[in-house]
Amino acid sequence: MARKFMDIRDRGYLVTIVSSLPTLRKLDPKGSKAVDQTLGSLNAGNYRKVLLTKEFMGPVTKPLRAFRKVHVDMTVPYVKPWGILPIGLDTEYKKFRREAQDEFYQGVDTIYPELKDEIQKAKVRLSVMFDPNDFPTKENFKSLFQFSHDSRAIESAEDLRSHLSDEEIVAVENNIHRRYKEAVGSVYSRVEETVGRLADSLAKYEKDPATGKVTHGFHKTAVDDIRRLSELLPSLNITGDPKLDQLAKRIESELTRYETPELKENDIIRNNVMNSAEDILDVLDGYRG
Repeated sequence: MARKFMDIRDRGYLVTIVSSLPTLRKLDPKGSKAVDQTLGSLNAGNYRKVLLTKEFMGPVTKPLRAFRKVHVDMTVPYVKPWGILPIGLDTEYKKFRREAQDEFYQGVDTIYPELKDEIQKAKVRLSVMFDPNDFPTKENFKSLFQFSHDSRAIESAEDLRSHLSDEEIVAVENNIHRRYKEAVGSVYSRVEETVGRLADSLAKYEKDPATGKVTHGFHKTAVDDIRRLSELLPSLNITGDPKLDQLAKRIESELTRYETPELKENDIIRNNVMNSAEDILDVLDGYRG
């Protein structure tokens, strides 16, 4: 059991995103009370006023949000906030992270000169709810932004052997292997979700036979997602699971051969890919037993 988990340690390590932003929303007791008075309610909820708008913060939040998606795509969930980054994706992951960090801090530099104007707009927008003490100052504004990361090796009970009794080591190993099983399960779930979305999209696609007009289309996203999964899956298979390896090969050979226009225009191709996707889903069901 221990050696099986050590194999995972050889194949990847833990990473997490560390980030912070200025306070964008703040609870306003007066606003909450005013809502109750207007609606005749009693403690109906908390009113959180918007301090810095999405439009103002966009140059900063956009690259951070985009990289969070990259992080989810390229890591295997472990224990929050950690994900397992496969060694095979290390270079690509770090490249995306550097680019996102550069864009993030460039965004901070972009919005910094506009802070005073944004606060003035908030004063008009918030009216009686405006409190200048809610907002960052020009002096501390940049220090409120952070976009970095943390990483560490995947732990093993062996690391703690000198500090634990035999019973405690068994308990730690059981806990670690529970996490391991959940991590492997999450990859299978990702395959099922992505393949299922493609199968559903292709099955629902309809054209009016008389006019040729599309009455129920599908988005290119479903095709892009399956192609991206095909690229990542060999690396995400951090345990070398042969069943997952077989699925990866089938997805690449059967589901990624055609572009979106071909799937839309050619009924035979679309039906063949749809049938392959549904067959892969059946195989996944069989794995669950």
